[in-house]
Amino acid sequence: MIKKLLGILFLLVLVVGLVPSALAADTDVDGIEDSVDNCPAVANPSQLNTDGDLYGDACDTDDDNDEDLDGSDNCPLVANSNQSDSDGDGIGDACEEDADNDGHPNSTDNCPFTPNANQADNDHDRMGDVCDTDDDNDGAVDTIDTCDFTASSNLADSDGDGQGDVCDTDDDNDGVLDPSDNCPFTANPSQADADGDGIGDECDVCNAEPDTDGDGICNGADTDDDNDGDLDTADNCPLVANADQKDTDADGIGDTCDTDDDNDGDLDIADNCPLVSNANQADADSDGRGDVCDTDTELSDFEKRYTDYNDKFNTFEDDYFDVKRDYERAVERDDERDAEKFEEDLQDISDDLDKLLDDVNDLDKDIEREDDSKWDDVESDTEDLVDDIEAVQDRIERLLSGEDDVALVVDTPRTTAPPASAPSTVVIQDLPVDALANVGPIEPITQEKDNSLIWLLVGIAAVIAVIIFLVVVLLRL
Repeated sequence: MIKKLLGILFLLVLVVGLVPSALAADTDVDGIEDSVDNCPAVANPSQLNTDGDLYGDACDTDDDNDEDLDGSDNCPLVANSNQSDSDGDGIGDACEEDADNDGHPNSTDNCPFTPNANQADNDHDRMGDVCDTDDDNDGAVDTIDTCDFTASSNLADSDGDGQGDVCDTDDDNDGVLDPSDNCPFTANPSQADADGDGIGDECDVCNAEPDTDGDGICNGADTDDDNDGDLDTADNCPLVANADQKDTDADGIGDTCDTDDDNDGDLDIADNCPLVSNANQADADSDGRGDVCDTDTELSDFEKRYTDYNDKFNTFEDDYFDVKRDYERAVERDDERDAEKFEEDLQDISDDLDKLLDDVNDLDKDIEREDDSKWDDVESDTEDLVDDIEAVQDRIERLLSGEDDVALVVDTPRTTAPPASAPSTVVIQDLPVDALANVGPIEPITQEKDNSLIWLLVGIAAVIAVIIFLVVVLLRL
């Protein structure tokens, strides 16, 4: 019986000693136990496994799992079952940075699989011209478009030269460019124009007489030569369009074609009141407008100066109220730095008002020297403006001196230590406000315990307990 128990004890010790060794076997000696090694027979300490299957790259014959074995795969680490290789350099498009080998990486190449070093893109659609089937993006593919690089729904080609009219500089192919061709769609290299109307004889239906409105009906047969809706027989300007038929001087000739609309003997081009009769052309203020039609709305120099100063004051006053509001808020939150900045802004506004006050006082003196009752209203407004400026300056002075119920305590130091009754906490002091602006809540630091040592001790204790139990059983026998 004792021998059997001793044998059992021996086997137990042997198992305890050999099991960990078996579990820790490392056939390829790469530091990775066979039980978790994705290439147990081939050393691969990195355990790289590109396609995420059961086999590491070191022992996988198809690393990208695209059914093309690595030995013949032009992208062994990037799946590309079609093995496309646009530039024929032996490196597949899927794993080549510049698939068409034109000097532009695929990420920025507007034709990544078609060489186009110049990256031309006529319609700016981010698809290069060499691989874009509609280079002008007009809806007509290039194979049928008569103007590949000029967007147009009109595919007409008058001279049949394969170049559409919208992009052809000589639509009739007569050797005269369209801008200077008097018959751009009818070949007429001589540019003959018998009636001198600017329309070449080859395309002019009214060679012997004019066609004022260009409607294709010669004036002799056209009942409305200027095409303004008024028949020539009742039109006061039959050859110049004037649908309203306005005739200021009622001389039977519409203003549109009348060279003296007010019939005062002064032609409109030199008349300082072309629509109001004034034969003497009197112009008291020499402003180029005759007295009879001059409404004299121009402001005097005094009025212009007052208006300018008043506008400036309104701007400064608005600035004062804005800065005053910000200053009071800074004081309320005890923000000394912002408050000092706004104090400087208030002082700047006060300085600007000082300069403005000097200008307004000068204006007031100039008006007094003029000694003319017609300036009484301007003078009164100017004096009111002086009062307004001084009132704002007074408010600024009282605000900065603390007399306006706003005062920033700058001599009282802020306590950084917590009160005696407060719970223990971390005190952060002497840091700028923005240093903590993005700091989140402070979490307590916990130290993660390493449980491996505990479990090792527990295992050893268990083995010792088993051994003691067996010894006790043997001794009792």
